[in-house]
Amino acid sequence: MIKLIDITKKFGNHAVLNNINLHIKEGEFFVLIGPSGSGKTTLLKTINKMETPDSGKIFINNQDISDIKGTVLRRRIGYVIQSIGLLPHMSVKDNILIVPKLLKTDKRIAESRALELLNLVELPPETYKNKFPHQLSGGEAQRVGIARALAADPPIVLMDEPFGALDPITKSRLQNQICRIHKALKKTIVFVTHDIDEAIKIGQKIAIIKDGNIIQTDEPQNILSHPRNSFVATFLGSDRALKKLSKLYVKDYKKNAECVFENELSNDIQTNKKYVWVIDINNILKGWIYLSENGSQYTQIDYETFALNDEETLKDAVSKMIVQSVKTLPVCDKKGQLTGEISLTDIVVKT
Repeated sequence: MIKLIDITKKFGNHAVLNNINLHIKEGEFFVLIGPSGSGKTTLLKTINKMETPDSGKIFINNQDISDIKGTVLRRRIGYVIQSIGLLPHMSVKDNILIVPKLLKTDKRIAESRALELLNLVELPPETYKNKFPHQLSGGEAQRVGIARALAADPPIVLMDEPFGALDPITKSRLQNQICRIHKALKKTIVFVTHDIDEAIKIGQKIAIIKDGNIIQTDEPQNILSHPRNSFVATFLGSDRALKKLSKLYVKDYKKNAECVFENELSNDIQTNKKYVWVIDINNILKGWIYLSENGSQYTQIDYETFALNDEETLKDAVSKMIVQSVKTLPVCDKKGQLTGEISLTDIVVKT
């Protein structure tokens, strides 16, 4: 899909990029990460000709981009930046429609696409389409920026630290959302960040850059398990073993859970375990009962805050166990129906 061959870029006597070679596959979520000044943003900008390398070649679908006019190329590639860049005098809908209008897309088709994208980024069109940028929160504005980048249905989307200025909660939500969008639309995404936790969470492939050089390129799990040198190991952090848990999912590690119906709590419960989950007739989790020689104790719980779901990571699971002061958690679907459980022992032994 995207090939960078021997890319070198200098600003004055300073080499910002030094003989860069990368191959980004079609449909891949590829993350460029490195410390400030490492060259990652400059590298990103060479892909859409916002920066021109001093030497080397870039191919998109086997076509040399030096043969494509910059303005034409950029209309084929979505671009999302940290500062968002929404035009303040234009409504949300009109901001999204900028590129489709430049491409002379049929008005009805373009407007239908804009409303579809607002739904995709979870901004209800009737509420948001006529708002102006100053009426949006930072997270809402960034979602509009994502919708705008996708408006012309480009095969490639470039994202330059798009969530860097957001608060942790909004940032996490948008990370989850861009992963869902990538899974749904199968776009090739090249994403720049300096946040290693973000890179591991969202990236299918990661390239670590230092001083204009690619130090290591691989899948997150492989980089975490086998850092190439001391710089990579230090950059990943001393907790890199825990970071691996952010790429492993509850659905792949949960096991069957023993349970009892809440209308049977008065019966003698036969089990070798110290606890069983309590469900109603619709299999919805209601609580858990602790069993001991001195009797039993029933605790009601709210599955929305207490339980895990299949799409959460093992890192989420460990965090929630610590918060809840437990070693085992139930796993429920969106309706609250019990589908299994996962324990700290399962995580330690199986990973």
